[in-house]
Amino acid sequence: MVTSMNVSKCSKAQSADYECVSYTTEQLNLLNVAMCLDAGHVGWLDWSASLQLATTLLAQVYKKASSPAAVRALSTNSAGFNAHFIVGQSRSGKHRYDYHCSYSDALQPAPEAGTWFEAYFEQLLTNADLASQATEW
Repeated sequence: MVTSMNVSKCSKAQSADYECVSYTTEQLNLLNVAMCLDAGHVGWLDWSASLQLATTLLAQVYKKASSPAAVRALSTNSAGFNAHFIVGQSRSGKHRYDYHCSYSDALQPAPEAGTWFEAYFEQLLTNADLASQATEW
């Protein structure tokens, strides 16, 4: 709703986007809901012209939605993550040494936590005893 307003498709969608986000935010203001508003890509917000526009617009959306208590935070860089994605901040960008990785029976070379590990995935499939796992749907 802030950047690319020089693109016709984007500028034409801005008011509908604003109304929809405000409406949804207001409707989801429930006791059992915690919301995080997506503030966009930090690369866009880092532009001096965009930052002020974005903060003003986010404040307007929040106020138009009756300042919902269920809004807990703003998020950036969340594109492509689905509802089941959990961001792990425990490592905070620090690489670590795990002494378990040096064991002779460790599956090496293992990537950092949170990175896809194809060999481990294949090992899990190979070792799975699916016949003994009754599934009821």
